[in-house]
Amino acid sequence: MSTNSPECKFVEHNTSLATLIDADILYSMKESFASTLSLKCVYQDPAFISQAIGNRQSGATELVLRPHPATEALEMIYLPVSPGDDMKISHLHRIDLGSFIVEEDDVRSIATSAIALKDLTATILWSQSGNAIVAALSPLHKQLEILDLRRHPRCNKYVSPTATQEKTDFSYFTNLRVLRVSSNFWFQSISCKERSVPRKFTWHLENRNDTHTLLPTSLTDLNMRFDWPNGIFARQLRCQELFRKCPKSIQKKGFAWMIEWQRKLPKLERMALSEEVHKCEGYRNVGSDIRAMLTRLEPPKVVQDVFKERGVELDVQMLEFVRAD
Repeated sequence: MSTNSPECKFVEHNTSLATLIDADILYSMKESFASTLSLKCVYQDPAFISQAIGNRQSGATELVLRPHPATEALEMIYLPVSPGDDMKISHLHRIDLGSFIVEEDDVRSIATSAIALKDLTATILWSQSGNAIVAALSPLHKQLEILDLRRHPRCNKYVSPTATQEKTDFSYFTNLRVLRVSSNFWFQSISCKERSVPRKFTWHLENRNDTHTLLPTSLTDLNMRFDWPNGIFARQLRCQELFRKCPKSIQKKGFAWMIEWQRKLPKLERMALSEEVHKCEGYRNVGSDIRAMLTRLEPPKVVQDVFKERGVELDVQMLEFVRAD
């Protein structure tokens, strides 16, 4: 297998470890082989995961865990095994736990056990404190280079509408180059089913300009995901549609905080923002006959010029809602 096109093979939960090794699905560190161990597992069966990951014959330096397809209909699936206690992960450089929900203790176990880790992808619950997660990762503050941290969308099924929101400080990660996060780590967020809240443009709701102080100045790539109905520029459908129709002189108000951030992050090369919908029953908050499409928004020319002058790429993807045929 060529390293130019490494393939991540998936393993069913009832496959024996011996069979995996014989089939070269657990890879060695030789240059001619990929170094990623990928497991697709049924979440009720943690023993198999622990055995495969802890086996040093694999030589794998990257771990990618994904729920089994049989569980795709479930909105939330907790990580079936404690990463630090049940796995031997000190040799791993990258851990990607995908959509598995991890708790603070799981994160702390990863941080204390994966001493070579440079790249982490994880998902936490809405009710989990972002600052507590950052604190749990303290052993990795000086070495982590890539962090993809998703907070499960705020949904009435899982969280009180009166839950408090705090801004998460990621500036402790002094060597972080790439940060991919949900916007609700910093910005105001409403539940996907709340319809009675004021429909406003985001610059009327909060001042985002100073939030850049919560970012490490080492960043080269910042990617933010906005969970609907919390848009990049507007909250809920009517304001979303209105923003698209506004003249560029009005639209540029929504870019003010982005301009400020890129000025304060000296190494930044790319800023990407996108809107998403999730699986719960009220995920569109716009009606059952509406479907969502992601389309790129062209910023006002004055905004483009500011980013171009500093050599920073700006990519903004907004949801557009259309009636189904």
